[in-house]
Amino acid sequence: GYWQASGTGSRIVLAGLTSVVSPPSCGAYYVNVTAQSGGRVELPAVQSLGVGYYSVLADGSSSVVDLSGLTSENTTNSSVTVEARNQGQVLLPQLADGATVDLTIRTGGVVPVAQWQRLHSITLDGVATNFPALTNIGSSITLNGVAASFPVLTNIDGISLYATGGAVLALPGVGSYVRGVCTHGYWQASGTGSRIVLAGLT
Repeated sequence: GYWQASGTGSRIVLAGLTSVVSPPSCGAYYVNVTAQSGGRVELPAVQSLGVGYYSVLADGSSSVVDLSGLTSENTTNSSVTVEARNQGQVLLPQLADGATVDLTIRTGGVVPVAQWQRLHSITLDGVATNFPALTNIGSSITLNGVAASFPVLTNIDGISLYATGGAVLALPGVGSYVRGVCTHGYWQASGTGSRIVLAGLT
């Protein structure tokens, strides 16, 4: 399904909706929620995302996806992609456990990050920020052209790390690394000045 608001003043308002479920009975079909070019998709009362596949995108100045009431998502049988770019905003300040959330913030995009304790993957492209509460990452961290720190993240077993375009990825709390069974973790720093810093690894 597609919920898309495009253009200044365009709105989809679902003020009374409290939960969304998208069971993959017909395959991996996504619920796509998109605000672009000044549009708004307003879901302020949604508290949970159930089993299913979800894609959330805010693209363009004054474009907003409002999920300000969301506090939980299915952490075992779902896939959630969240992306903001070009001054778009995804209002998502309360969801802390994003075990199946792939978070992408590109230049100009805004997504709250202070609350995250767990994420599946993180991509920061031209947006420098820190994740002060993040303790668990499931798949990868990718930085392009920015510096970011994850001060309380201590376990990166099996995950991939990428720094490009002069990015600096600092993980001061990591003291060890174990490759996952039948998995391949990639650590790659490419481009002038790009660094992955694991100062505590022994």
